[in-house]
Amino acid sequence: MAFSARARGLFGILQANRLRGPARGGRAAILVIGLRSMALAVNILTGLVSAALLGATGRGVLAALLTGPAFLAGVGSMGLHSALIYRMKEEPDAARNYFGNALILALGLGVIAMGIGWAVAPIWLHRYDPATIWLGRVLLLAVPLTMATWTMTGAAEAQGWFTFANGTLYLQNCTVLLLLGVLALTRHITPASAAIAYVAPTVPVFCYFLIRMLRRVRPDLRPDLKRSIRLLQYGIRLYGVDLLNTFLQYSDQVIVVALLPAHLVGAYVVAQSVARLPNVFSAGVSAVLFPSVAARSQVHVMEKVAMSFRLVTLVSACAALALGIAGPTLLMLVYGVNFAPAIAPLRILLAATILSNGTAILYQAYAASGRPGFVTLCEGTGLMIGLPLMALLAREYGAMGVAIAVLMSATLRAAAAAAGLRLVLHASWPRLWPDVADLRFLGIACAQMLTKAAAP
Repeated sequence: MAFSARARGLFGILQANRLRGPARGGRAAILVIGLRSMALAVNILTGLVSAALLGATGRGVLAALLTGPAFLAGVGSMGLHSALIYRMKEEPDAARNYFGNALILALGLGVIAMGIGWAVAPIWLHRYDPATIWLGRVLLLAVPLTMATWTMTGAAEAQGWFTFANGTLYLQNCTVLLLLGVLALTRHITPASAAIAYVAPTVPVFCYFLIRMLRRVRPDLRPDLKRSIRLLQYGIRLYGVDLLNTFLQYSDQVIVVALLPAHLVGAYVVAQSVARLPNVFSAGVSAVLFPSVAARSQVHVMEKVAMSFRLVTLVSACAALALGIAGPTLLMLVYGVNFAPAIAPLRILLAATILSNGTAILYQAYAASGRPGFVTLCEGTGLMIGLPLMALLAREYGAMGVAIAVLMSATLRAAAAAAGLRLVLHASWPRLWPDVADLRFLGIACAQMLTKAAAP
């Protein structure tokens, strides 16, 4: 559930509040939440549109082509995004040099990650034809640019330019959707052309970001070994969580691409895309929760976290229930009988989403109490158990087996996060089930957020 990505966003929003004051910072936070939620929604929509246009087998080939670049970019990040924000804030006078060295590191690490992917691609994509393997390798050229763009996003957030940074992400996702529409209208859509449509915007977005940041920050690109080491020292401390998050986010896709035929990969990816729709609300709540509980008393932390958990779980469960009831019918109407294998995994993955969203909220209690290591332990344990289960159950039960393994991993992490409130934080057991007061609060909070978002 992208704990590290949320933590990066939370760090940036917290800095905005310090720089801009409570009122302006609050509206900025809501704007960032809105932009990120829209970007996530558009990203999910592109996945659903591509499935409708390509069919189950074509969507499976597309997933095989795109999983590698996204996975390698996450693995190779080394925590540079957060490290750059921290160092630029810690030493404002050296911000330009930190930015320049972070860019060099990101591009260098990206080239290394690309090289590893180039060597592994024929093994991982052994089920696919040589042309698909060749294109999969070519698309890896986007890895260094993606990592450099993430780094520039960190520099922008360190300067308080949140609308610019997050708006660019939204623009990139919209461009992908537009390109898919053009390919569909011109009848040139294939798994290969769709994969290029997904990856191609990386280049103009990188160039646009670089030009804007060169004008605003003017990075000092002279290599500085001391500052590069300081960036890596901080980044590596966060890298464990980043790495685990990347594996948890993409491990099921890696397994299905490696072990299942393309039509089952396509069905699973569609089920996964639909199951992630309830994440939009959870991501928004997480983005404003941490600044309100960081370094506060345990009573305050537990009160806010428990309330957020109840609200997120309630909304996620309602959304999941609606998708579980209507989703299978919509899948058959929109995509046809070829996507029937997605129905059973969809319902299982929806249950996993409810648990994962709640777990991400509980993790904030550990982060706010200075115990982020327990989060790493929970995520690592879930991954070590989940990966072999996915591989085992995928061979026996196909896409449904992978979904069952994801649910088991999510259940384990949720149980550990809940038990740790007493065993690790030694806190009083909070109320985690919603009541009428929570429903009333949810309505008021939504109204206030809409009012603030519309305020000038």
